[in-house]
Amino acid sequence: MTRTEKTPSAERFIKRKADIASMLTRLQKGIAEYGKGREDYFGKFDDLGYVKEMITRASDFLFQEGENAE
Repeated sequence: MTRTEKTPSAERFIKRKADIASMLTRLQKGIAEYGKGREDYFGKFDDLGYVKEMITRASDFLFQEGENAE
């Protein structure tokens, strides 16, 4: 295999990374719209708490912060 050929693992990594980037972009747009007549986008106030919790968990995992700190 030459240096320019991608392994199946590399291709899956690139795909997952693109999927995550797409999700983050979508979340940013949704959060930007929140409070502009689109309250139903995230539902109840408690839903925002859940969204924050999940984003915090992902952030802590990626940056080794919070519960994931060494």
